[in-house]
Formats: sequence, C-alpha cells, structure tokens
Amino acid sequence: IKNNEHIKINVQRGKYRLKLIADKLVVQEKYTFRITEANLQANTMQK
Repeated sequence: IKNNEHIKINVQRGKYRLKLIADKLVVQEKYTFRITEANLQANTMQK
C-alpha cells in the first residue's frame, strides 16, 4: 500500500511539472507573438 501511495505522488508531481512546463511554453509563445506583432506594426508605420 505504501508503495502505491508513493507511485501516486510521483505521478501527480510529474503531471504538475509537465503542466508548469506547458504553461511556460504558452506564455513564451504569446510573448514572442506580441513582439513580432509590435515589430510588424512599427515596420508598417515607418513605410
């Protein structure tokens, strides 16, 4: 029974870690997307 609980905790930790990584990636993508958008707007204004 103890071993089972331990496995459950490890699985939950793994899922949590993956979620954190996924969230970070999403935030980074949004951030780079915003920067690209801003650059595009700046370029259009210059022309």
